[in-house]
Amino acid sequence: MINKAAVVLLFAVFSFTVSAGALEVTKSSPAAKDASADTVTPPPASGPAGPAKVGQAGGGVIVFSGALEVKGISFQKNAVVMPVTEYKGRTYADIKLLSKGLYAKIEACLSKGVCKNAPGAEPKISVAGVKTLQSKTRVANAEAVFDGELLVTAGVMNSSREPGELWIAWPEIFKIKNAALKIKTEQLIKEAYAKTLKNPQKK
Repeated sequence: MINKAAVVLLFAVFSFTVSAGALEVTKSSPAAKDASADTVTPPPASGPAGPAKVGQAGGGVIVFSGALEVKGISFQKNAVVMPVTEYKGRTYADIKLLSKGLYAKIEACLSKGVCKNAPGAEPKISVAGVKTLQSKTRVANAEAVFDGELLVTAGVMNSSREPGELWIAWPEIFKIKNAALKIKTEQLIKEAYAKTLKNPQKK
């Protein structure tokens, strides 16, 4: 399977918001040499469990506002390159940039080494959408948005150990480092999923 990467273009691939967000690039580190880091769980909407590959394009790890960690972002040919996940020949963009401002901060950090030293304020969270699935295990995909600038697609999963309980599956290339923020985000996703079930026409 060939690794790929999604090149983020300012006016093409992603739809950017007009308002400025608060996410800051607070840390950047080079790519890990461990090849095992490329093996991840299936991305949202990928279907049954199985190995997948993440296209890191030589990228390393970037931390936003001291709380959100993304692996595989790089800067190539004068463009920010976002990581994507592959599964069964299909490519999934689990993490997307939604603002020019955040793009510019990432570009400055990766190309010039300009990163903010102090952690930013705790990101504001919203759930942009929930899409129910036919699977009995992965019942939905949810789009979590941080400060209106970074969108991450997560899976809403049925628990096999505790029937009736839900848990949230994040892309392998993404991590919420702040425990309280992670709990808050996952609770919002579960609430959004519950509302979607009550109002399926608003999915």
